[in-house]
Amino acid sequence: SLGPERALRVSLGAFLFFFFFEKILRLPHTHAQHERPAAILILVGDSLHNFIDGILLGITFSISLPLGITTAVAVIAHEIPQEFGDMVVLLEGGFNPRRAYVLNLLSSLMTLPGALLAYHGRAWIEPVVPYLLAISGAGFLYVVATDLAPVLHHRLGRRVAFVQFVGLVSGVLSILLLRD
Repeated sequence: SLGPERALRVSLGAFLFFFFFEKILRLPHTHAQHERPAAILILVGDSLHNFIDGILLGITFSISLPLGITTAVAVIAHEIPQEFGDMVVLLEGGFNPRRAYVLNLLSSLMTLPGALLAYHGRAWIEPVVPYLLAISGAGFLYVVATDLAPVLHHRLGRRVAFVQFVGLVSGVLSILLLRD
């Protein structure tokens, strides 16, 4: 099992990995020099996130059909707003709309191999899921901390700050209300 201390270590290690990965993307003469590294990182992080969603779907459907359906509804509910946010990051990162859409779609398709792997290899994959969740969470925290939060701080004004704060608090409260 992945206790709190180990989860923190895995998340911190993943956070550092994303930092160094972004540094590599920023080196001169890489193919990513025309896109912002945040856009590349969001594709990597979202692919992993979707793969994990697939694992959760595969495991829950292998346990019971009602549990699988409930999980699918929850995944769809959180994916819709997340995919809109991902599109914004990709467009801001320099991708044209068509390329952003195709890359976002390909990232979303990572759900399928995750689901198949978990459904057919549940005993093997279940112990790894907590580690994958810690790594995926660290990836999203990295993008928020290094790329999205600084952009939010450039938008000034009391009304903008209030809307941002309400959005942040709403997100935290929804996590607290829906956990366990």
